[in-house]
Amino acid sequence: MNVTEMGKVGLTGWRGRAADVVARPLAERSKLDEDEIKAIIGAIFLAYTLYRLFRALYRAARTEKLAD
Repeated sequence: MNVTEMGKVGLTGWRGRAADVVARPLAERSKLDEDEIKAIIGAIFLAYTLYRLFRALYRAARTEKLAD
């Protein structure tokens, strides 16, 4: 699996539609092509989702420790 496909994994639903709208104008103004921009946007969404997940898990674990 290449990096571009990995970044696109996070582009489903409204995130994919938002990336479609943004990718073309950015590609015209930069050296990157649309697929690379979509991969970057997808990676950002994926990283943010993982951040939120791990933050919630950390808080839950910390709350559990404080309750003991």
